[in-house]
Amino acid sequence: MQFLKRAILSAVLLTATSAMATAQDWLPDRAYVNLGSYHAGLDPADFDVSRWNEFNPGIVFTWEDRFLGLGYSAGGFINSFGEASPYFSVSRLWQVGEDLSLGPFVSLSNYGANSRHFPSRIGSSNFVVFGGVQANYRNAFLRVQPAPRRGGGVAAVFAGGLTFSLR
Repeated sequence: MQFLKRAILSAVLLTATSAMATAQDWLPDRAYVNLGSYHAGLDPADFDVSRWNEFNPGIVFTWEDRFLGLGYSAGGFINSFGEASPYFSVSRLWQVGEDLSLGPFVSLSNYGANSRHFPSRIGSSNFVVFGGVQANYRNAFLRVQPAPRRGGGVAAVFAGGLTFSLR
C-alpha cells in the first residue's frame, strides 16, 4: 500500500515538474538510469540496518536548461534501505570538456520512516533534502553526496549509472 502511495505521489509530482517546461517542449531532454551506490564511511548500524542496499535501480527524467538555466528532474529509485523513493532535483551542469559536464545538485526524496535518520529531513515529514556534485562523462554519471558521520567527521554516498540524451 505504501509503495502505491509513493508511486501515485511520484506520478503527480512528475506531472507537475513536466508542467514547468513550455507547452510545446514538455518532453524530457535526458534520462538517467540509476544503478548503484557506495557508502563511504557510513556505518549501516547507525541507521538501524545490517547492511546497505547498494543496488539502486531507478529512472529519472531531466528537463535541461529550463527556468533560470537549471535542470529539473523527476523519477524514482530503490533507495539504500531497499525501498522505493520518488526523486526530484534541481541542478546546474557546465560543459568542462568535450564529453564531461560537472555541477551541483539539490534533491528531494521520500524515505518513508527511514527519513528520521537524516538531519536534512524536512520537519516531521518523510522528505529528505540531499545535495552534492554530479559529473556526466559520455553516457555515465556519478553523484557525490557528502554526509555527516555519527560521532563527527564527513562521509559520502557515491551513486552512479547511465545517462542518455532523449533529443
